[in-house]
Amino acid sequence: MVNLVPGRIHFYQIQSNGESSPILKFVAAPEPGSRTPLSFLHTGDVGTFGTSVMITKNMMTRLEMKQHYHGMIHCGDMSYANKYGKERPIWSAQQLWNTWGQMIDPLASRMAYMVSPGNHEMDEYEARVKTGRYTLRGSSCLGTSDITRLEWVWFTSYQFPQTRTSTQFNSMGLA
Repeated sequence: MVNLVPGRIHFYQIQSNGESSPILKFVAAPEPGSRTPLSFLHTGDVGTFGTSVMITKNMMTRLEMKQHYHGMIHCGDMSYANKYGKERPIWSAQQLWNTWGQMIDPLASRMAYMVSPGNHEMDEYEARVKTGRYTLRGSSCLGTSDITRLEWVWFTSYQFPQTRTSTQFNSMGLA
């Protein structure tokens, strides 16, 4: 999103295939240079099973208690759609991603939702499904996101060696 007024409530509605979502709202991050503290929720390994629903409900409870968060950082292993094996039809993975998306929608619709891939999103098949839903700045193994004065750099070592000459070390100036 562009042209957001820092620190203000923004209302929006999503329209697709002739249907409209309810009117949703979120508070934009504070202005760059502001001394307002930033606060984020963080999770990983969520999936769509029993404990996943409990974790999501816990985060929603925090929001309902008027705790303000500027964003959500999800460090990999989102839907676990690859758990069914590579021989499954594409619609089965899409269906699980849809279920996961509906589960996290109450959170993701109220704040910036930043994702990085985990080992369950790294295979080629799963990467095709994921990239249709999330735009990542970078590649499947290295990227960045930013909210106001926070620049979040993520990388995963599932496909690359962890050496001083690796893509991650070179990209981060660590070599």
